[in-house]
Amino acid sequence: MKINITGKNLKSIHANVSMELIDEITEFHNKGNIILDKNFAGQIQPHTLSLDQLFSLERSDYEISPFYAEAIDCESKVDVEICRNRSASSFSEEKILFSTLKTLLKNAFAMRDDTSRPYPSGGALYPIEVICAIYSDRIIDSPESGFYHYRPMLGLLQPIKKAAASDMRHVIYKMETKEVSAPNFTLLYVIVMGKMLVKYSYRGYRYALLEAGSMFHQADLVGKALCLNNKLYSAFNDHELTCFMQLNRRSFLPLVAQSFGI
Repeated sequence: MKINITGKNLKSIHANVSMELIDEITEFHNKGNIILDKNFAGQIQPHTLSLDQLFSLERSDYEISPFYAEAIDCESKVDVEICRNRSASSFSEEKILFSTLKTLLKNAFAMRDDTSRPYPSGGALYPIEVICAIYSDRIIDSPESGFYHYRPMLGLLQPIKKAAASDMRHVIYKMETKEVSAPNFTLLYVIVMGKMLVKYSYRGYRYALLEAGSMFHQADLVGKALCLNNKLYSAFNDHELTCFMQLNRRSFLPLVAQSFGI
């Protein structure tokens, strides 16, 4: 059975979640926000490490076991081709068909006949919503530029706010390089606070992060099948973005943006 969670339903859900819990989760989430001010000089360094120290950490693994002599060789002659591409370092100016975007949304997120979705969710709550930033100058047969909410149970894109593509890119990609700040479209993964907390309280935040990771990985694999590359990006300012989309900051928390293009 398809259940339509409306704004009225969401208020009812929030009525069963304490404001203290919402405030604590929001405060913790905001500690990972990117804050820009008038003195912003183009680089944020939340650490005191040197470039050499950072380089030694990047693309490394971490040894935990002290039993080196008992290590088991896992080399294999069989290569499985189901894997993600490397993150895109740039996007071309080539346009895509709007039907390609619809195909990705359906195959990555749409509800199946058995009411499940192509990705797991703690307690089947699905508190992560997908908001699609559509840039009409980058898509053939595109609707107006703006932010559209994808409804996986209904198979619909519903407009949240129409906006100029240039303004949308400026808000989302303020700290991104020019090469990857003009994708064909962007998927924003956004937490619905009430749904996240009403069943599992604090642990719901952990489940939401795991769900978002499963979602963008699923979108990555579907995008690869459609010859689209992508890159994850999260250096936007949460408050600026939610305000621009006209979403309530106490009800919705943006996590990450996934850029798709050729």
